[in-house]
Amino acid sequence: MMSGIEKIKKALKKIYKKKNSIMIVDGSTVDSRKVLDELELIRSAISETERISTIKVFMKGNAPEDLLKHIVELGCHLMIAPNDIDLALSLEVAPYIYNKDINSIIIATNNVNIVPLLLRAKEENKKVIFLKTNEEKTPLENVADLTIAL
Repeated sequence: MMSGIEKIKKALKKIYKKKNSIMIVDGSTVDSRKVLDELELIRSAISETERISTIKVFMKGNAPEDLLKHIVELGCHLMIAPNDIDLALSLEVAPYIYNKDINSIIIATNNVNIVPLLLRAKEENKKVIFLKTNEEKTPLENVADLTIAL
C-alpha cells in the first residue's frame, strides 16, 4: 500500500513529465468571455498531454471592469495594452518561441498580423493550437497544427 508521500511523488512525476504550453487570448479580436467560459474545458483537454504554464489575456484599457476582474479571478495574467494589442502580444510571445521548456502555443485571436510570429514558432518546433471563437475561415487555421472551435 502506498503512503501519502508516495502518492504525492507519483502525482508530481506525472506533472513534471508533461510538456509546457502557454495560452494567449487576444481580447480585442475574439469573444474573450467565450474563451474564459470554456477555460476549464480547455485546461482539462490539454492536461492529458501538456500543462498550461501561463495564460495571458490581452485587453484594452476600456474593457468592462467585471470582465477584467473575472480574468484575474481565473488565475490569468491580465495584460492591458494601451492601443496596439498585436504589437504587445507579439513582444510578449516572442521569448516563448525560443524557450526550450515551452512545447506549444495555444492562441485565441483573429488578428492575422501575428501569422509571421506563429510561423516562426513552428520553425522552432513549437506546436500552434488555434482557439476559434467564430465560424469564419481565417489564415490562422492554415498555420495551426490544431484548430479547436469553441
